[in-house]
Amino acid sequence: MVLKFISALLRANRSQQNEFYAKQVPKGVFRDNRPEITWIYNYRDRFGSYPSVSAFKARFREAHLPKTRDSVSTVVQSVLDADLFNQVTGTVNKAKDLHSSGRTIGEVAGYIREAATKWRTYDTNYVDYDVKESGLVFKRYSDRVKQRIEGSFLIPSPWAALNELIAFSEPGEHNIMASRTSVGKTWMALELAEHYRKIGLRVLIITKEMPTYQLAERYECLTYKLDYPAFRKAYLKPEHLARWKQMRRDHPRKNIVISGQETLEGVGFSHITTKIQQHRPDALIVDGAYLIWPEGFRYSGNMVDRFTIISNTMKRLCKHFSLIGWSVIQVKREAENKEGDTDASLKDIYGADVWAQDSDNVVLISGKRGSPLRKIKLAKGRESNVGEFNIHFRLSPFPFFKQAHGVMTPTNKIKFKGI
Repeated sequence: MVLKFISALLRANRSQQNEFYAKQVPKGVFRDNRPEITWIYNYRDRFGSYPSVSAFKARFREAHLPKTRDSVSTVVQSVLDADLFNQVTGTVNKAKDLHSSGRTIGEVAGYIREAATKWRTYDTNYVDYDVKESGLVFKRYSDRVKQRIEGSFLIPSPWAALNELIAFSEPGEHNIMASRTSVGKTWMALELAEHYRKIGLRVLIITKEMPTYQLAERYECLTYKLDYPAFRKAYLKPEHLARWKQMRRDHPRKNIVISGQETLEGVGFSHITTKIQQHRPDALIVDGAYLIWPEGFRYSGNMVDRFTIISNTMKRLCKHFSLIGWSVIQVKREAENKEGDTDASLKDIYGADVWAQDSDNVVLISGKRGSPLRKIKLAKGRESNVGEFNIHFRLSPFPFFKQAHGVMTPTNKIKFKGI
């Protein structure tokens, strides 16, 4: 395997060789033929280029380089896979030895979890952009113009005012939605999810804050226009129940998945990553993202450290899987006055600086519980004006989250804030 990699690397053109060098794959992954690999790495560091095939053969006369048509990236991925396989195999064999020596299955499982955190993995998926040669930016702009004309733009939200502020949603973006408890952030997130579904995106909703069935109930009430307070009390009128059953048959909600994990271990990122890989969504919404407890995190008394990991990981997930992502989180009690009215700002978010730094947009929801009006504020926006606007919110006769118009003038208009 290693000699096949050497053959592919030395026979590759200069650009492919430079691409491999930029990835900085360590020598340690090459378990066999270590002298040959060391010599090649040292040669590249000394002369600025890899040796020729003839130079390698002159140095290692006994080595036979097989001919291959595989690219360098293909062969090196095989080497990395083999290295990871050897690490996993070593862990499994050690676990078997521990169990044979009388260790409990719990102790063996603990060893495997600890060993897994030490496995060496290397990401070789880099993207380089040659400004001189590539026309990618122009092509992307042309595609965007075409999408706008065809009406297939990735519209950021169901609310025209927020669309005017954010302008355009792109895969790879990570956004924040935050409010105090019971102000409506989960309902707003579900309305956003339904909007994405309607424009043809696959949507994955992860619940970390409430049981999965509760979030599913809210989504059904929102999309099939059911009176939520009556639903909770089991007081739906017979005609509404009949209409609900008929609509579920005639208009099933496709391309949307709600997932939770009601276990003690269900607060980490492994659940989220697994579901992304399983369902391959276009949009990801994590309700209660502030409750995630990342695998391997050890609490040192500073919760900001945990929020930093959560925010960083959410951003990386969105970039890696090309997702439009939203983290739904809470703001601190200081944002609420004695009358129960809230007016949240960036500083009121738990770990405010952390969330703001890693997000492309931060949307804050303010208002008074029980009031039919909410103020939506774009507290941070990617290259856009920062502003606020009002929307109506109610749960009866059905969940309703719509931008304010008409009688709300001038409060329905966007107010722009200084940046």
